[in-house]
Amino acid sequence: MQLPQTDTITLEDILITEELSRRNPRAENLLKENQALHTLARQLVNQPQTILQSIVDMALDL
Repeated sequence: MQLPQTDTITLEDILITEELSRRNPRAENLLKENQALHTLARQLVNQPQTILQSIVDMALDL
């Protein structure tokens, strides 16, 4: 039994570098970024097992 053929996805289909360069940059929030870094530093000492999820959450928030 043969599987139906699917279209091949190329790297050019995924990369959106040109589109990203046309977007307006987000305003800086240095206080919020600094607080995030302090939080991550404390978490790295106290709960290193959850640091990756925290980084992802903060990246989405910032």
